[in-house]
Amino acid sequence: MQKFLKTIVMYLIAIMVILSLYLWLVSETVLTHFKYQRIATELKQTKVLVTGSSHALMGVNPKNLQLPSANIAEINKPIIVDLELIKKYYQQMPNLGYVVLPIDYFTLFFDGESEHYNKRYWHHWGLEKEGISRFHFMDCYIETPFDLYTEKREPLSNYSIQTGNWSRFSERVKSYFAKRRTGIWHKNWMDENAAGSITKEIQIFIEFCQQHNIQIILIEMPVPVKTQTYYQTKYTSRTRAVINQLAMHSNVTHLNCKDSLVFKNDSLFADADHLNHKGAAILSKILNTSLKTLSNQKIKIKD
Repeated sequence: MQKFLKTIVMYLIAIMVILSLYLWLVSETVLTHFKYQRIATELKQTKVLVTGSSHALMGVNPKNLQLPSANIAEINKPIIVDLELIKKYYQQMPNLGYVVLPIDYFTLFFDGESEHYNKRYWHHWGLEKEGISRFHFMDCYIETPFDLYTEKREPLSNYSIQTGNWSRFSERVKSYFAKRRTGIWHKNWMDENAAGSITKEIQIFIEFCQQHNIQIILIEMPVPVKTQTYYQTKYTSRTRAVINQLAMHSNVTHLNCKDSLVFKNDSLFADADHLNHKGAAILSKILNTSLKTLSNQKIKIKD
């Protein structure tokens, strides 16, 4: 019996060693896991960097922008992650001249702490944060052997095409999904206590960009009119006040696409809060116009 138990223990130890080695190898060497290892090669020529969450990921196609661009937006990613990664890796993006910084309804109130997988963003971008260890595999996506065999490395310059049409839904259905979506934000994301620290981080970032001659485009991403009817004034008022304050800096341009008449058309949206491919194309044109204006201003200043 003793010999049997000893054998079992030895097998368990062997399995744990093999599993630990596998997790270490995958986490340290597979490029889909640590994205920051690819910045110097994939974003070296980037002049326009689009940041943000799913609204920007599905709303801005970098291929439609006239300047070399990349979209590093990710689903449910809090803004502070983007601010930190740009400050840390800007030297690996020597051509960076513009940062598109979406300010959505939830941006100033969402620090990501309510999301159980929030650590993945810090981990995958090689960022340090208090309370986060490099060895928190349970919080990150680990590639299985099958994933490694069929690996399809997504480029950092990302874009998710949406083909849905929000206008096809009845008003009753729209109300249901819009209320449900904003309800999730209010219940799980919106933290008024986080607004102060997030605003301060944005201000620090603006000063950083000013020192390195980087222009910031604060863009309020469009959402359907029906969804906006479920917005709460205490959040929209504070966001408006912060945007007005931030827009006073010389290197900050504000684009309010949320209230633009162009995006009152529901056919430009895929669902309750994301643009479809048609809406994304229109937004790209608006961004291109802004980038062209800013580029001309830089040329005049140099002359």
